[in-house]
Amino acid sequence: PFSIWRANPLGALLALRKRPGILALAAALFLFSLGHAVYPAVWSYFTMHQFGWSEAMVGASLAFYGVVTAIVQGGMTGPIIKRLGEARSAILGLCASVVALIGFGAAGAGWVMFVMMLVGCLEGIALPAVNAMMSQRVPADAQGELAGAVSSLANISSLLGVVAMSQLFGIFAEPNAPLHAPGMPFFAAAALTLLALLLLAMADRRALQRAAQQT
Repeated sequence: PFSIWRANPLGALLALRKRPGILALAAALFLFSLGHAVYPAVWSYFTMHQFGWSEAMVGASLAFYGVVTAIVQGGMTGPIIKRLGEARSAILGLCASVVALIGFGAAGAGWVMFVMMLVGCLEGIALPAVNAMMSQRVPADAQGELAGAVSSLANISSLLGVVAMSQLFGIFAEPNAPLHAPGMPFFAAAALTLLALLLLAMADRRALQRAAQQT
């Protein structure tokens, strides 16, 4: 039955809170999406500022990242999840994301960005793996509610993330900034992704403990 208090992301998730790990996994996805907004927010500005890239070079880097990400998501995600399972695959993707984000922020040369893209493209495994973990924890008649809540949270976090990351870049890239660190948005995104990783690990551990108690 329709309920007005559930007709929003938070209400929907709270309605599903008794399902093991749902809130923790949703929070992990929120933090991951919040950090992931660093790419549309500052990639062009950062690479132009840090390495003097032209518009064409920025476009080439985005095209390269798009190709390697498509290869991972289109040809590797399924086999990796099948081999490692959803939880380990999600952890692998988030770990790769943390490494790549730190590498982007600390890069001193443009070629380092391309190397880190080869690492960061594995983050594409994380989202479908976490979505699968959440889907397995709710009944069939709540799948639509879950999907809507997750999609809404991702959109909200992306909107907030773009604003926050662009402001961070403006503050720390300014020549007169107390700490000149144009890569700060990437470091902040890495910290958010690391928090998401910890939440994911906690949710998976609690799920295993519940399964052990039931058997």
